[in-house]
Amino acid sequence: MIIRIGGGYAGFSEYLRTGRKQGRNQSRDQLDERVVLTGSLDLFERCVDSAAKSGDRYLHIVLSFKEDHLDSAAQRAIVEEFRRFTFCAYQQDEYLMYAESHMPRIKSYLDETTGELIERKPHVHVGIPLVNVVTGGSLNPFGLVRHNTEYVDDFQEYVNYKYGLASPKDHARSTVFDASSVLARHTGQESRDAGRRLKDELAELVRAGAFPSFEAFVCHVEQLGQTRHLYPGRAREFLHVQIPGHQKGINLSQPMFQRGFLELHPAHRKQLVTNTVDAHAYRVAEPLAAEAWEAISFHEWPAMAHWHDLRAREVRYLNSGNRKRWAAYQAADPVQRRVLLQQLQQDRTARVDRCRRAMQAGTGSELLPDPPDRGGWPALPSPLSAAATGRRADHAVSQRAQDARERRERQRLLDDDKLQALQDRVDACALLASLSHSHGLLCQKYRPEQLPGQGWRIVCGPHRLTLLEFLLREMRMPADSVHGVLLDAERHQKTTILQPLQAPDPVCWKQFRAWHQERSAAGSLPSPLGWSEAEADEVHAGLAVYRDFLVEQARTEDTASLVELRRMGAGMPVEGLEATWLTISAADDGTGQTGVVEGRGLRADVQRTGAVAYSTHGRDVLVDAHTSLHVLDLDPACLEVGLRMACQRFGPVLRLEGHADSLHLAVEAVSRSGLSVTFTAPELNAALQNAAFTETEPDENRGPRPGV
Repeated sequence: MIIRIGGGYAGFSEYLRTGRKQGRNQSRDQLDERVVLTGSLDLFERCVDSAAKSGDRYLHIVLSFKEDHLDSAAQRAIVEEFRRFTFCAYQQDEYLMYAESHMPRIKSYLDETTGELIERKPHVHVGIPLVNVVTGGSLNPFGLVRHNTEYVDDFQEYVNYKYGLASPKDHARSTVFDASSVLARHTGQESRDAGRRLKDELAELVRAGAFPSFEAFVCHVEQLGQTRHLYPGRAREFLHVQIPGHQKGINLSQPMFQRGFLELHPAHRKQLVTNTVDAHAYRVAEPLAAEAWEAISFHEWPAMAHWHDLRAREVRYLNSGNRKRWAAYQAADPVQRRVLLQQLQQDRTARVDRCRRAMQAGTGSELLPDPPDRGGWPALPSPLSAAATGRRADHAVSQRAQDARERRERQRLLDDDKLQALQDRVDACALLASLSHSHGLLCQKYRPEQLPGQGWRIVCGPHRLTLLEFLLREMRMPADSVHGVLLDAERHQKTTILQPLQAPDPVCWKQFRAWHQERSAAGSLPSPLGWSEAEADEVHAGLAVYRDFLVEQARTEDTASLVELRRMGAGMPVEGLEATWLTISAADDGTGQTGVVEGRGLRADVQRTGAVAYSTHGRDVLVDAHTSLHVLDLDPACLEVGLRMACQRFGPVLRLEGHADSLHLAVEAVSRSGLSVTFTAPELNAALQNAAFTETEPDENRGPRPGV
């Protein structure tokens, strides 16, 4: 788990409910299942709206997990630990805190800048109004966050150890990552300022092992401009550099530029940067057993212990703006400091008690029109949230009622005989492939198993789930969506062997980005009207334009683009094959040589699936479907051209499939043309050697076309 603390003036509630974000088209309900962990979002809104202040009116904290699955009970326990840590210097009725978990339904999205598929993991959004709801005054439990990062980091590592969560200390990023990076993933608009260019260049040097120590890194940066050390001597020490000719200085604060990282042994550093742990492993939490945890001392995390002991009260009761008090505190010895803090705490507690009594008597100026009792305050229903989640309101009490309804509904689905019969007809591999296209599922993380007499199971780490359980538990799907998803998977497995979604080739994607920027500037990007419904989805919109680029390049006889187009479209249905008379493929079922083959008098057209249709006089006569060549017209000239193309594609040994009359005409065409061909079927080779067939034109009595 990693904790990120930020702030905001407005928009927290809307973002949680709608998921609206620059470059994103999907709604929150499509992206995630929302689970309220604590508090009331409606009360949070009213409290924030009542704050008459400029600047940030609330803290927005994100708890992000590397685990693929973390149940709601564990998340609630972690949020409760965070509440106790954050507000250890406050009484419970002085503050509001709202926390909501987002459990991904869309499992990945396309990074528009690199073409990578970025995983989406469970994460928690925490909102804290910067208002003391008893006194109406300011409340800021972390003060100036950058001065208290070490305490939050220690708490973070304490929680990771206790609950068996992955720590960011063990999984360093191999690239520079900041707010602009998140935006660029959705929009494709990369930051080109001097600071970002410098960080990218330094990151490349760090990955290459150019700096054996932090001092070596400092020497290199000092050659670039005037430098200043921040947090000197600490593990998180980093440099601020002022480059000549640029007004703004640059903070090299990313973990890979900090002292603690650059002082690691080079082999350990390389392992962290390259993330050698299997990126496709399914990660689950491994919490300590209760008896093991009881043997752990709280003081294993000294910064967190200091926070509970002194620092949290210093942040609350001391203000550097009060110079006299601040100077007196700084000059005092440890015992005197505790005495001073105790006095300040007593004064503040007395003031809070007076405000509390005034509110209860109705004689004070109340901040809110309702009592600030968070546990019992009846939240107002939100039509938007109710439509999306089924809850009466975004409130912890409503969430518990919704959880009970969902358990009953899920059990009803698991007991439904018709749904069970549909589940038994669906192949788990087809379901996973279908979900990779519709929900960005990364199929490498899961292993399908077919158990004798029990049907399919999908292995998710330590769990083996039926297909229904997988959709409900792992994909977090609403109950009313499950039936349609299973039907789609059944349809796919009947019509074609759909392959899992593939990430683009990095070299081709780089060429595509240059092409895309040029077309965007000229206003001539392809229209999305020809895209499939799946491609129009946000998970695939970037890939749909990418496929348009590959088609354009492949039509100029760019073989690499055709190879990539076919890889990306593997398993997608090819149009027009229902009119096939004869199918020709390689003897070893391979793909043969890739490329657009020259056909005499035929016009080649590359399709978006990677198939190549060859036509004459406005009608298709041959289709190259990558692993096979389909003959749509048995005219002797077309048949001969098709056989010659098949020899170029697959070599001199060919496998033929089709109606007996179609095979008869194919052998005649080989004999007539003098092609050096061997068939995999012995009877066709015998017929060719004995010239037992005579030339015959196809007629209407030859039997039905295959597939018609």
